[in-house]
Amino acid sequence: MALQEKERRRGVGEGGERKGGGGGRRRENTNRRRRGRWLGNLERESRKRLGSISQALRGKVVARLEAKGNKGKQKGEVGGGGGNGSRRARGERGSRLLAPIAEMIGGKKVQLEVFRDRVRSRKEGKGGSSLRETLGRLSREAFIPENVSPDYWNYVRWRFLQRITSSILSVYTTESMLRAVGVGAKRSLPTAAAFNWLLKDGIGKLGKLGIVTKLGSQYDLELKKFRFLSTVVCDIACGLEMLTPLSPQNFLLLASIGNVGKSVGLSIALATQPAFHKKFAMADNMADITAKSQAQHVVADTLGLGCALGLSHLMQSVSPQMRLALPFLSFPFLAAADIVLVKKELRAIELKTLNRDRLQVLASHWVGSGRQVVPSGTMSKIENITFFPFSPEGTWPLQVDSVSQSLTDVGSLCVYLKHYEKEEYMLIPGKRGPLARKTLRLVFSASATERDLLKGVLQASYFRTLQGKSHSESEVIRRSKRLAEQNMNQFERDVRSAGWQTRPMLLFDSKYPGYVLDLDWKRKLESLQQQQKDVVDV
Repeated sequence: MALQEKERRRGVGEGGERKGGGGGRRRENTNRRRRGRWLGNLERESRKRLGSISQALRGKVVARLEAKGNKGKQKGEVGGGGGNGSRRARGERGSRLLAPIAEMIGGKKVQLEVFRDRVRSRKEGKGGSSLRETLGRLSREAFIPENVSPDYWNYVRWRFLQRITSSILSVYTTESMLRAVGVGAKRSLPTAAAFNWLLKDGIGKLGKLGIVTKLGSQYDLELKKFRFLSTVVCDIACGLEMLTPLSPQNFLLLASIGNVGKSVGLSIALATQPAFHKKFAMADNMADITAKSQAQHVVADTLGLGCALGLSHLMQSVSPQMRLALPFLSFPFLAAADIVLVKKELRAIELKTLNRDRLQVLASHWVGSGRQVVPSGTMSKIENITFFPFSPEGTWPLQVDSVSQSLTDVGSLCVYLKHYEKEEYMLIPGKRGPLARKTLRLVFSASATERDLLKGVLQASYFRTLQGKSHSESEVIRRSKRLAEQNMNQFERDVRSAGWQTRPMLLFDSKYPGYVLDLDWKRKLESLQQQQKDVVDV
C-alpha cells in the first residue's frame, strides 16, 4: 500500500510539471506574436518615412531643373530684345527655339533646339569649346576608362612606366640589329634606317590610338563584326607592306599605312578575345583559357614559320626568280584562306547575348514562323558578321539613332512624340544615305529598359511584315505598334525560356544620347508649333 501511494504521488507531480510547462509555452507564443506585430508596425512606419523622403528629394531635383531651364530662357529673351522692326524679323527667322525634349549625352542633359525649321542638338550650334576643354575631353575619352575597380589605377601607373622603358629598349635593339646585318657600311645609313623604321612604328601607334579612342566603346556591341574586320584590315595592311620592295622611295608612306592597319587590327583582336574567353569559361577559369590559348598560338606560329621557310627553300632550289615572286604569288591565296578561316572560327562561337542584329533575327523568325525562337547554335551560322546594312527580310534595315539624327523637322517631332507618348522609344521610318535607302530608326529614351528595347525591335519586325500589304506608312506604324503591345509578353517569355540573355541588351553603348521629355512638353510643343508658324508668316 505504501508503494502504491508513493507512485500515485509521483504521477501527480509529473502531471503538474507538464501542466506548468504548457502554460510556459503559451506565454512564449504570446510574446512571439507581440514581437511580430511590433516588428511589422516598425517596418511599415520605416517604409512610409523613406517614401516621404524620396518624394521630397525628387521634388527638389525637378525644381532645380525647372529653375535652370527658366534661367536659360530668360537669358535668351534678354539677348534677343534689341533692334528695329526689320532686324527683329530677320532675327526671328534665324532664331533658335528651344524644343521640349532633350538628350542625355555623357550623363548630362542637352536640350534640343529648332533652327530654321530643323531640329538639332544645342551642342551642334555652339561655335566650339576652349582648347583646354577639348584637350581634357579627348584625354578622358582616350586614356581614362569608366567603371573600373580601385586597384586599376595603381596597375596602370606601373604599366605606363614599364611601356616607356620597353619602348626605349626597342629603339636601341632595332638600331643594333640593323648594324649587325651589315647596314653599317655607311655611317649615316644605320641612323637613317632606324629613324624611318621607328617613325613607321610611331605613326602606326598614333593611328591605333585614334581608332581605339573612336570605336573602343563599340567593341562589346559587335564582337564578331569587329573581330572579322580586324582580319580584313590586317590582310590589306600586309598587302601594302609587300609592295614596299617595288617602290623603295615610298617606303615610309606604304609601311606607315600598313603598320597603322596592322596595329588597329591587332588591338581589335586583343580587345575582343577576352569576351570570347568569358563565353567559354564555365567555372571562372578565364586565366587558364587565356594561358592555353597563348600556348596554342606559339605552336601555330612555329608551324607557320616552318612552312614558310620550307616553301621558300623549295622555290629557291627550283628558281631564284620564283623565290623572289613567291610572296606576291601566294598573298591572294593566303589572304583569302585567312578570311575564310576566321569566318568559320566566328561561326563556331555561340554567343547568347543579344545585340541589334541577333535580336532582329529572333524577332523576325518569331513573327514569321509561328512564335518559334531561333536557338543559339542556329543563330551563330546565320547572323551577320559584317558592317553592311542588315535586315532579316532584306528590306528596311534597322539603325539605333538619336532624336537629333532621326527627326530633322518640327512637324515630324510633334507627330512621333504624340504617337509614342506612353512609350520609351520611337520607331521612325525614313530614307538615309546618298542612295536614299529605306531605313528604320529606333530612338530610345534615357530611361528605356530592356523590355522597351525588345518591344522596339519587335515592332520593327511587324512593320516589315505589314509594309508590303498596301497600307499607308502611318497606318503601318499604328498597326505594328498595336501588334507589338499585344504580343510583347509572350515574345519576352519565349526569348528568355530559349536561354537568351536579355540583360544587358547590347543595342547601344553608354555614350548613346537617349531623349528626355520636359514635364510640360505638350504645352511647350504647341507653343513651339505656333512660334514656327509665326516665323513662316514673317
